[in-house]
Amino acid sequence: MPAILVIVILNGIREELLYRGLFLKKYEPVFGPIVSNVLQALIFSLSHTVAGRGAIAYTSFTLAFVVITFLLGLALGYLMRRTDSLLGPVLFHAGTDIPIFMGIISNLP
Repeated sequence: MPAILVIVILNGIREELLYRGLFLKKYEPVFGPIVSNVLQALIFSLSHTVAGRGAIAYTSFTLAFVVITFLLGLALGYLMRRTDSLLGPVLFHAGTDIPIFMGIISNLP
């Protein structure tokens, strides 16, 4: 379990710095808060469609996964804008990643 905590926290930091720290902060002065949040959430969700599967390995679950990650991206963007900090989104993101990484690790040979 300690290894999973390290993985999810580092992954949360990496993705939050990229999607909320870079995209949301850079887009907001140009597009405003709502459009910039939707745009970063869209980029966040679409980038997760190929994560670990490759660009051509789509399944029936892909659409549901895009919708879930899009909604999560909206929530994380809202949380960052509301708190003006990456700490909350990093911790929330890490918490959502725990069951995912536990499933990945438990299925390793």
